[in-house]
Amino acid sequence: MTGARLQLVAWPWVLGWPWIILAISFATNIALFALIGPAARSEATTGALMSIYIVFLVFSSQNVTQIFPFAIGFGLTRKAFYASMAALAVAESVAYGLFLTALSRVEMWTGGWNLDVRFFLPAAVDAGNPVAQVAVYAVPFMLLAFIGICLGVVFKRWGVNGVRVIMAIVSVAVGGSVIALTSAQGWGHMWRWLADQSPTAMWALWPLPAVAAFALAGYAGIRRAVP
Repeated sequence: MTGARLQLVAWPWVLGWPWIILAISFATNIALFALIGPAARSEATTGALMSIYIVFLVFSSQNVTQIFPFAIGFGLTRKAFYASMAALAVAESVAYGLFLTALSRVEMWTGGWNLDVRFFLPAAVDAGNPVAQVAVYAVPFMLLAFIGICLGVVFKRWGVNGVRVIMAIVSVAVGGSVIALTSAQGWGHMWRWLADQSPTAMWALWPLPAVAAFALAGYAGIRRAVP
């Protein structure tokens, strides 16, 4: 597909940068865990795995802001470009999920890199079996990919002000939710509900409706976006 080829023209950087950032984060955490000693390590946790997800979100947004104009210039329809972009996002998400699952197995077999470190497999994402583990890693990638695509579409359609409006809406929604939960004394119920969810449900099942919603929103938006 021409759209996918356009997105992978600089494929070593497109596919490599997320892993470069993750490798730097991993090396930093290994060095820190090696310094703090066994007693402190038993109580320490890390959420540095999020680094690769953040980079993936940024790159997904750039696919629209930087490549979309070239794709239209090459004669691609908006529908064809979006289909290729969505297919590539899903394929990358699954591939990343497979690779992270493999790394999590190595982490288990080596006793957390001989330091009792849970970098690739924090307890909150440990699905218990490799098949579910791939989904636990992959579905959040898909969600962030389509969020990034939607942000890119908003930028192409309404510019920086459009992104600012989205940020303001999200801030109001989050703030309103915090106020509502606090006034209803619902924090305890929310934390108990979250604690009752399995990693597979939390990361692979519940996000799926949001994946579909953002995918549809991105498609609707790109039909009106300005190249």
